[in-house]
Amino acid sequence: MKYAWDWKEKYGGIILEQLKKLGASCDWARTKFTMDPDYYDAVIHVFIDLYKKGFIYRGLRMVNWDPLGKTALSDDEVIHREVNSKLYYINYTIEGTTNFVTIATTRPETILADAAVCVHPADERYFRLKGKRV
Repeated sequence: MKYAWDWKEKYGGIILEQLKKLGASCDWARTKFTMDPDYYDAVIHVFIDLYKKGFIYRGLRMVNWDPLGKTALSDDEVIHREVNSKLYYINYTIEGTTNFVTIATTRPETILADAAVCVHPADERYFRLKGKRV
């Protein structure tokens, strides 16, 4: 919790300033943080409700990771730019078999840090991988 509050104090104002520059017209004097004591219980209640309804889940997710800030970023905070690069294909062997799943990446330098392969659970192409290790 201390880290979350430290992060908010350091970076929270930057996000608000970005919103102001975008022209957001808000009552800035009433700005709240989701971890403020008077909001915390309501936030937890809503997250639990959304979780029980299946709209969100708790677990490892693919995110935009900022290695310098050591935090996950939303798409709104990422500056996207198109660059020409190579697409590398890597075959990950499915544990206990001779089968494999092919992963494509433009960032082969991250392969050594790979901890998981994420697939959409409803995608029939990868249903055979559910619960498997590679």
